[in-house]
Amino acid sequence: MRQIIPIILIALLLPPFVPMAEATSGRAVNIDLDITDISITYPDATNQSLYQMFSSNYPILNFNKPANLYVTDGVIGVEMNINMDIENLGTMQSGTVEVNVLVLHNEYTRFELLNTTQTISSIPGSSQSSLDILWTPYYSGNHTLQISVSNTLGDDDNSNNLQSRHLTVAYLYDNCIDMSQWTSTGDWKVNSDTFVSQSNSFHIGNGQSSTYLNSQTSVLTSPVFNLADDVSNPNAAIGYSFFYTGAVDNGDQMKGYIKDNTGIWDETFTLSNTVDNNAPPSSWQTFSASYNGKNSPLIPVDNSHFHSSTQLRFIFTSDASGNDIGYWMDDLVIIYDQAAKESEYQVSLTDVNVLGGLPGDWSTTRLEVTNDGNISARYTPTASGIPNGWSHYFSKADGVSLGNSGIELLPGESREFDLKVMVDENSSQGNIPVTVNVSSNLYPDVEHGIDTIFKVLPDRQPEITIPEFTPRCTPGDTCEFPVEIRNIGEATDVFTIAIEDKNMPSGWSISLAINQSTNILVRVDTPREIWLTATVPSGVEPDVTAEIWLTATSTNDSRRFDMKVIDVAAAMISDAEISIDLTGSSAQTIDAGQTSDISFRIWNNASRIDIFKPEIDYTEISGWSVELLNTPDLAISPGQSSSYTVRVTSPTNAQANDLGPMISPKAVSLRSGEVITGNGWQGLRVNTLNDVSIE
Repeated sequence: MRQIIPIILIALLLPPFVPMAEATSGRAVNIDLDITDISITYPDATNQSLYQMFSSNYPILNFNKPANLYVTDGVIGVEMNINMDIENLGTMQSGTVEVNVLVLHNEYTRFELLNTTQTISSIPGSSQSSLDILWTPYYSGNHTLQISVSNTLGDDDNSNNLQSRHLTVAYLYDNCIDMSQWTSTGDWKVNSDTFVSQSNSFHIGNGQSSTYLNSQTSVLTSPVFNLADDVSNPNAAIGYSFFYTGAVDNGDQMKGYIKDNTGIWDETFTLSNTVDNNAPPSSWQTFSASYNGKNSPLIPVDNSHFHSSTQLRFIFTSDASGNDIGYWMDDLVIIYDQAAKESEYQVSLTDVNVLGGLPGDWSTTRLEVTNDGNISARYTPTASGIPNGWSHYFSKADGVSLGNSGIELLPGESREFDLKVMVDENSSQGNIPVTVNVSSNLYPDVEHGIDTIFKVLPDRQPEITIPEFTPRCTPGDTCEFPVEIRNIGEATDVFTIAIEDKNMPSGWSISLAINQSTNILVRVDTPREIWLTATVPSGVEPDVTAEIWLTATSTNDSRRFDMKVIDVAAAMISDAEISIDLTGSSAQTIDAGQTSDISFRIWNNASRIDIFKPEIDYTEISGWSVELLNTPDLAISPGQSSSYTVRVTSPTNAQANDLGPMISPKAVSLRSGEVITGNGWQGLRVNTLNDVSIE
């Protein structure tokens, strides 16, 4: 560690306070409040006598030091008085003046050690008023004092309404009057010949009228200080300082040491000069060191020297060549930035809303975290209860992932964030319970959790049903045909319909019917038909087809769609007839409770082969059954015929001469789409049953 050069009563190269903004030039004509001076003192006389010498108190009776020569403004646990002078530079009387006094810990984004607002009476133009704020600091270290003023009538120049200055609080201020807690060897003693603040000081030697011994090594070791609650890598200097006086002979010296966290004693300074060898000496010196471009009496040391067993050590060595009155040291001060206690951290978590997500998408649950503590801090959320295999993360409200560092919040600040859960593709709609916790990054025990949910929204899934029979249009004509759209999801949705050509011969066109909307509302239990229009040019051979892509897309989730190929064929012109075929049928009478097969014949009178699908219609008569026997599609060449069979069963209680059902034979041409219908036939009658006996 580098040595620190002592000089006589050096002054801090820092102004007592600085404005937060440059004042505008020119004098205000109405009201212009300006904070002209800030000073800090000890209101209690006893504390003043103990701590004022190395503090920013000024002036000090019978102690001639520069105003800016100090190492601290206060001492932890000791009440201070913050005084401020406020001048009205304007010509008009101000309104009631509000004064806000804020003390911030410099090692945090925002840690309010003091935040108070006081009211003082109005200040006449070209006059001044003052205010005292009593405060007991409870954290040592380097802080910032901010004072702002406002009044009810406004201010012509706001740039001088806010002033700021550093405020340093010492952890230890030892008046060097008692060595009982220290460990000493050799010539170290408590001495009253000369002192700075109280009636004694620490002295290496035998007093003003004697000298220290030759060829001696005298060691003074401080008690153990538990300074483990320090802030890592502070921005300003931390260390210790003191006043000293006296004289030593050439070759004699005093060195200072501080113990690091491994037990090694690191050297911090060497004294070998004469300050004052009068009896008793009355001139005192201290140190000057630069840290981050700022000079201070503080001997800077790094964090490794602040731990649970920190100690200082002063070693004086003398050779055999001569001696002198020795050194006196007084008003030993230790300063370090004390970390915020766990009790300063508080957090709360609340639900905001649940936005939900579709299967295969991110479900969003929005929450709000609030820093209820006194200090800026980072809080990190966690979630439990997420189903196995489902990924999740936390994001800011704008969608950016929080990462592992969490959310930094100022005291009293609230921030919304989102729990994002990837919903499994196969999940059904519903609410899934989950527990979300937020905890401090520094103190995991500072946490808050709530039970909430993430929502799986109902899926909407369109399904296009391809027509059972290929729609057919006569060449040279335009026809319309329906296509069924179903919703196989879990909630009603509007589907958007789109058509794209896949295979479109020249002259063909397929589009939505003129009255067909591109958006249709489809309920889960109610399929809807859409109508398409096809135009087939003249001269097209039968069975030539065109193809389109038909797409139905959910408007709630564009990832949910169905796309199918729809064929349209050129129809032939069917010429066919259908009638009862008595030659292939059983008798035209039927016994009660019996079955009879009836044949119908289809004749193809066209000039090309046609394919027919048999069908029937019949009248319903109680007790009678009519069944179209399983018949394949009938391909019939020109001028040829083919038949199909209908089975009729009469009831067991049928009466003689009862007529059977009226049967209407039909056939659908699969090449033209035409329906061929024959004449209705009701030629089946119940037989008469005779049952006569002679006795």
